[in-house]
Amino acid sequence: RSQKHDTLLLAFMVKALDCIGMFPELGCCSRCGKPCEDSKVFSIKDGGIICRECKDEIIDQDSESLMYITDFNISEIMGYFKKEHLRNFKKIALDDNISKELKKILRNYLKYHLDIYNLKSEELDIL
Repeated sequence: RSQKHDTLLLAFMVKALDCIGMFPELGCCSRCGKPCEDSKVFSIKDGGIICRECKDEIIDQDSESLMYITDFNISEIMGYFKKEHLRNFKKIALDDNISKELKKILRNYLKYHLDIYNLKSEELDIL
């Protein structure tokens, strides 16, 4: 399977989340509402990006926080996926490491917020 295929699937998942009203908060901290300049920290439980102060608070209080600190700007990538038409992803391929991390985040987001633990697509190794 090609990286272009994976990127298209990730874009589809992001668009599907938007269509059902479950798109994560990417414009500001999903925990405190403050503007976030660093959108590399994503909290599954809080449903979006979080600021540095909230990240530090979560680390101190919750050992099972479902928080991801990425090497990429998750807001930028997911925002792009949301606004662009799917046909624009036919020739685009995310870096392999970004793709794997984003898949893991989206899987856990679906599991936590939609209570979906066994996706048929995972059995088929699509995601």
